[in-house]
Amino acid sequence: MVWKGDADGRLAKGLIALIDQVDSQWPKRNRRNDGTIGDKRHQAGSSDHNIGSERNETPGVVTALDITDDPDSGCDAMKIAEALRLAEDERVEYVIHKGRIYNSRNWQWRDRGKGSGDHAEHVHISVMPQKALYDDTRPWPIAFGKPPPPDPDVLFQVAGRMSTFGGPKDTGMAPLEGLALFADEAHMRKYGLGDYLLPGSLGLGRRLNPDKLYVAARWPRELYETLRSTPVLVEANGKKIEMRAVDWGPALWTNRVADLSPGGARALGLDTDDRCSVTVRKPK
Repeated sequence: MVWKGDADGRLAKGLIALIDQVDSQWPKRNRRNDGTIGDKRHQAGSSDHNIGSERNETPGVVTALDITDDPDSGCDAMKIAEALRLAEDERVEYVIHKGRIYNSRNWQWRDRGKGSGDHAEHVHISVMPQKALYDDTRPWPIAFGKPPPPDPDVLFQVAGRMSTFGGPKDTGMAPLEGLALFADEAHMRKYGLGDYLLPGSLGLGRRLNPDKLYVAARWPRELYETLRSTPVLVEANGKKIEMRAVDWGPALWTNRVADLSPGGARALGLDTDDRCSVTVRKPK
């Protein structure tokens, strides 16, 4: 394999960032089975390692990377593959290791089948063919091992997929459904949220003003009183917005971590099942 690029082509910038990050995390790792731009053997067949691949938005860009499996140094290929799978990084198209493969359609491992290379000595990572994704150089979610010490000022934090809720058009809420953090309109007014409700006789959930900035997550009950008066920081797409906590949810079976107001989702440029993070810090 050719390293990083030559006169005929180049490796996607996102994959250069990934291999640089791997080298930084595990500087003494074995690189024997690393691979980028395909050699003659690869060029003879169909491979994302090939310069001439027609699937990529820009000719000459290679969108595949092999990283040597070297658990002794800490560079464990399966852990890298799993970290990318659990993070559901939008840049990833598919990953292969030890005869198994997953892709970004469902993020589930499956056997690759007989006759296919097992990629046991490395993990193969292919990224999406769109330039905005394959040249995205954001840090990759591959940090594992001993976690950093928790921030003592953070009371609650989650990251993952989101959806929207609340307001007259939310037929997923029952007409008289309330809100976990507030008993009634007077309770919301006590905490400065009276203008978050629209006039009417429906439950608080359907009366929420969808243009306001509010959020629900699976908060610990002991934080309810703090949440009633403390703004919550929601981050996505490089943006940070303070929202008010009003409800508990979404349900675990949705595989989502937060519900945002429609207005909050618009402000962050999010659609249902996009990713965000939610942080609650100690009040100052």
